[in-house]
Amino acid sequence: MDVNDTNDRPLGVSIIAIWNVVVALGIGLLLVVASLHPGNLAELGRGFATVGISGKWLLASVVVISALTFLAGIGLWTGERLGWWLGSFCSLYGVAGILTGIPVLARIGQHFGQPALTSGRLSSLVMRFAINLSILLYLMRADVMLYLDIPHEHRFKYLGYLGIGIVGTYGLSLLVARAGVG
Repeated sequence: MDVNDTNDRPLGVSIIAIWNVVVALGIGLLLVVASLHPGNLAELGRGFATVGISGKWLLASVVVISALTFLAGIGLWTGERLGWWLGSFCSLYGVAGILTGIPVLARIGQHFGQPALTSGRLSSLVMRFAINLSILLYLMRADVMLYLDIPHEHRFKYLGYLGIGIVGTYGLSLLVARAGVG
């Protein structure tokens, strides 16, 4: 893996790298704060258990994706190919997670007799979807891929690989999460 000169780094790559690091650290801080109040995590676990998903597995998934997001930010900042792969994976995972999360939230809301998809929550999901999709589309640009030494002509093939990885990850996560509910 070649590390590119930071003077040649496209501005968008710098912004996405910083964004990824800040988001990952923010989620880490949020998890630390939530762990100081164990009732919050227990309540979250009970909520997801109502739809057959292990809260512990969900928490572990968040930690892993946050770590990958952090590493994507570092990789993009330093101009490494792995930064492109991780950044693209995390963005596509985020898009897929939002699309699959909406029905889960609706089912949780139905279980508790409250609307889980409030206008504020739906606005947040739409914003996160737009950010993840924008990052993914930006990382597919020819100049960005050239900077990160990724062949642009193979972008659709690579996107397909990432998609297969996402589907496999979600499938495995779902199997493990449902098996962990007890």
